[in-house]
Amino acid sequence: MFVVGSACGGGTEDTQAGEPLGTVQAEVATLEYNVAGGNCDSFDFVTFGQDGSGQWGQGAFNKQYDSFCVMDDRSDGKRVGIHWRLGDDSRRGLCVFTGGANGSGKCDKDLPEGKRLELRIGRCDGSVSACDTPSAGWSWEPWGSTTTSP
Repeated sequence: MFVVGSACGGGTEDTQAGEPLGTVQAEVATLEYNVAGGNCDSFDFVTFGQDGSGQWGQGAFNKQYDSFCVMDDRSDGKRVGIHWRLGDDSRRGLCVFTGGANGSGKCDKDLPEGKRLELRIGRCDGSVSACDTPSAGWSWEPWGSTTTSP
């Protein structure tokens, strides 16, 4: 039974069955954590990290090989990473390069075709934080987006 009316009273009884009230919990995909290594392929989508002192890193995605490339452009002792997620929230991950300035590495993934892909580049001080989750000490640039199809 539901009562239809105002909060001040004067409502009428609604005897039609409605949907039960409750909380809907969305499934959150498990974070895929990878340390970037090896050589980067060419890339289709690039995002840059910069501050008042210039560029500190680059993040890229290669649609043909489903790989993320992380480049550290500054000798500041910080890790550079890409935080990514599919638009339907079915997968998400963190690809982190720990090799130091003027280096790069990639994380290979097998992503489904035709999905919206959102990514952002960030940096984290590994001497202060574990840097193993997107909220663990990272400073992120705004999200950018592309698709997973070549």
